[in-house]
Amino acid sequence: MKTAISVPDDTFSAVEARADELGMSRSEFFTRGAELLLERTAGDSVRERIDLVVEYVGAADASQSAAVAAGRRVLEADGDDW
Repeated sequence: MKTAISVPDDTFSAVEARADELGMSRSEFFTRGAELLLERTAGDSVRERIDLVVEYVGAADASQSAAVAAGRRVLEADGDDW
């Protein structure tokens, strides 16, 4: 399937260079990149991503904890896992 996408100039240049280094077409490079991202994010939920960010940032202070709790309540009330 052919499609058109918008890619920032610097990203496009980097993709062209890396695809050439790897001996593949831009289409194959973008396809493999998309497949990799799909695999890595399969089953991810918004809540899991929030938890990962909080874990990455470290111990949360009271305001961070309150913001995370409020975000979780909104997600639970909405019932939409994005």
